[in-house]
Amino acid sequence: MSQRRCRCNGEHSRMVSFISGPGFSRRQFFRVAGTALTGYYFTRALRPIDVLAQSRVQTAETAKNCIFVFLSGAPSHVDLFDYKEDADVERPSSAGGQPLNLMPETYMGVRMSRRLLPSMSDLLGDISILRSVESRALAHPIAQVWTHIGRSPTGALGNVSPNIGSVVAFEMESRRKATDLLPGFVALNATGLTGAGYFSAKYSPFHVIPATGGLAELTHPDGQAQFDSMWSLIQDLDSPLRLDSPLGKSVEDMGEFYNSALKLMGSAEVKKAFQFTVAEVQRYEPPQGASSGGRYGSNSSFAGACLVARNLLAVNKGTRFITLTLPGWDMHSNIYSGAASLLSLAPTLDYGLAGLIKDLKNMPSPERPGKTLLDDTLIAVQGEFGRTPDVNDQGGRDHFLRQFCVLAGGGVAGGRVIGQTDKTGDKAVDFGWHANRSIRIEDVFATVYSALGIDYTTVRFDDPIGRGFEYVPMAADGIYEPVTEVFVPPPPPRRRRVI
Repeated sequence: MSQRRCRCNGEHSRMVSFISGPGFSRRQFFRVAGTALTGYYFTRALRPIDVLAQSRVQTAETAKNCIFVFLSGAPSHVDLFDYKEDADVERPSSAGGQPLNLMPETYMGVRMSRRLLPSMSDLLGDISILRSVESRALAHPIAQVWTHIGRSPTGALGNVSPNIGSVVAFEMESRRKATDLLPGFVALNATGLTGAGYFSAKYSPFHVIPATGGLAELTHPDGQAQFDSMWSLIQDLDSPLRLDSPLGKSVEDMGEFYNSALKLMGSAEVKKAFQFTVAEVQRYEPPQGASSGGRYGSNSSFAGACLVARNLLAVNKGTRFITLTLPGWDMHSNIYSGAASLLSLAPTLDYGLAGLIKDLKNMPSPERPGKTLLDDTLIAVQGEFGRTPDVNDQGGRDHFLRQFCVLAGGGVAGGRVIGQTDKTGDKAVDFGWHANRSIRIEDVFATVYSALGIDYTTVRFDDPIGRGFEYVPMAADGIYEPVTEVFVPPPPPRRRRVI
């Protein structure tokens, strides 16, 4: 990591969240079910959630699932989905002793780098690009948490606000069927991810690092008979504490957590969902000169995460929100040269994301005849902020507020570009949507909630300080709202309060 002093004041060396919330790794998850650990440890982490009646707004309700691809470290928007010409963004003519040619071409009226995003360039008809997005912070810890909770981490509820995935899992709970065995919120390759906040641990992200063998803890090492005996013992010990417990509903919630783990351990479908083969990853070879690997990019954990995300949605067993994390975008030096450069990382994103979109597009919806899994699933891709138009003296780009967001599937129109920036990728010369201002992460949250049929104006007064937890801050006042222009056909914008 470069020691050069940059605009983030050194915060890029601390890529951790202010809050993690009550999250569980897959190993911890099954360890709870396979030992005699009671719910005492989790009592303070679990809190009941009171459902409050809210007046509903019109939502798009075009998707059942959401995949959020988080590009941790902040990718360069001027090189990727808001491509700018060499002379305008100080892109050098050579890097690492080799000529630098990002091979820009125009597709469907959109300028894209054929070298960095060849597969996604061919899929412009399936995606919408939001170019007038602007971050609120330039320090990684603040901006990353903000991207996952949709509000400032330094605000009154910053330390207890749940991840958007936890909110979606909670809202989807009433729609779960008896056959839904999987957690509502799964996080793949995520570290330091914000958890369920003050919500019950039931809605925490289920953390998995994808591997070809899947989840090793689905079977007990001493056999099923021994596991059944241990499970029976746990029930004998804990039932008096968890059923009609004077300790409150949080202990009963722990019982549900045990039962959810038990369902996972006994399901062949669950086991299959987390497995994939090297042959699947290498099904299609990339063009010469791109990163090594196959249809899902290099043989990396991101490729595996794309495959697992696809599998989880295909089995249709209750997972409704999936976070995929691809780190490595904090390129303050050598952005165009070296093993950790944009030329190495961008193809991993390109082939992985394109492969995921293609597979979902070719797989039937499990519940809607004539529709595909891509029709059912909203995909959102973005980092915590963007990168400067100018290149610093170490050949890298520093932190910048302007950024992009890519949306696909789930009712999103393909072939659309929302917003236009100036020739350096700095100021928005056309915001491209009805609010006529920069798009904030709060607006992205409102768009995701709307697509999933969730009332984004909901305010809950069950938070620890009674202040009122808003799914999207100030959305009830019309300050933030969905970017309806991405939907086909777009629903009418909500009437906004003029202040």
